[in-house]
Amino acid sequence: YWITLSEQNKGYATQASNALIRYCFGTLSAAQVVIGHAVDNIASQKVIEKLGFKLCGTRPNILELPNGRIVDDKIYFKTDLSDLPELQVTWDGS
Repeated sequence: YWITLSEQNKGYATQASNALIRYCFGTLSAAQVVIGHAVDNIASQKVIEKLGFKLCGTRPNILELPNGRIVDDKIYFKTDLSDLPELQVTWDGS
């Protein structure tokens, strides 16, 4: 996910990710969901931890940022809906 600067810190990344996780486990019957973030991206780390993911490890020098810099990637996993906050958004499917 990427949120434009003017819309950051409003919960959009958390809510969108929450909905996708529920879709993965509920509709797709996924056994596991994996997510990662650039090691210095603390905002993404907070979203991931808020959603109850557990740290799996770090992949060194694997992500290329838009500025061309190569950085480490922290990888997290989740195997069920436990520790997932209540979804705050609804939609009618249209």
